Amino acid sequence: MSQGKLILISTPIGNLSDISARAIESLRLLDYIVAEDTRALLKLLSLLEIAASDKTIRSFHEHNRGASAEVIARLESGADVGLVSDAGSPILSDPAYPLVQDVLASGGVIDTIPGVSSVTAALELSGLAPHPFSFIGFLPRETDKKLASIASWCELGTLVCFESPHRVERTLSEISQAHPELSIAVVREITKKFQSVHRFRARDWQAHKEALTVKGEFVLVLAREDKAAKASVSSAKLQGLAEDVLKRPSPKATAKLLSEILGLETKEVYKVLTEKNRE
Repeated sequence: MSQGKLILISTPIGNLSDISARAIESLRLLDYIVAEDTRALLKLLSLLEIAASDKTIRSFHEHNRGASAEVIARLESGADVGLVSDAGSPILSDPAYPLVQDVLASGGVIDTIPGVSSVTAALELSGLAPHPFSFIGFLPRETDKKLASIASWCELGTLVCFESPHRVERTLSEISQAHPELSIAVVREITKKFQSVHRFRARDWQAHKEALTVKGEFVLVLAREDKAAKASVSSAKLQGLAEDVLKRPSPKATAKLLSEILGLETKEVYKVLTEKNRE
């Protein structure tokens, strides 16, 4: 008997029209579905006019992770099992990952029916550099850990993260003081009726504060754009300087090039080069 598959099904994050035809078909055909919140799933099935009476629907959340044994037994019997979160990708929902680990550890098979994601949607709406980017879920609550995390991840590229509506103003205020150079996009209620995007430099947070409606679901996108711009300019400069060195090799030209690379004064580098030549 072939093993069944655990199918990760992405659901809409605000607009029902975003659900894919494959997701609808799977929800209609599957007899056994695991949900983060069974009430949310039943509401979705009702909106899609899919009968739930003939389906087995189980709750799977952080307080009910022992239910994975039932899922694995179902898969081993050859039946497919669907997994959905309240909205978006189930793997980005906390309970899904442990279940996926348990299924894979048992030799099970995983499949996915992808759909809309607030992470990529926010990145698209932000207007900030898309490559590279990191997603870290919710920011730490503690100020020190939060700011350290932001500083660390923004060194690698654009950062996408979630924040609670109860903490978003405080977080943005803390970022404006600790990292005023950052560019920020505050993306709210993605795909919903009152979707909004606020783009500004962190240092300008107070000027944008009044325009922000502190209600709903928030995704923050943060980037150190100044760093990228400087790197680009520096690269162009170095290219020209390198060509000068190749055409007219001299300690002065070499010192100028090395000073750009090392971030030192040209005179200091020239002194070291000439002293080395005299030895």
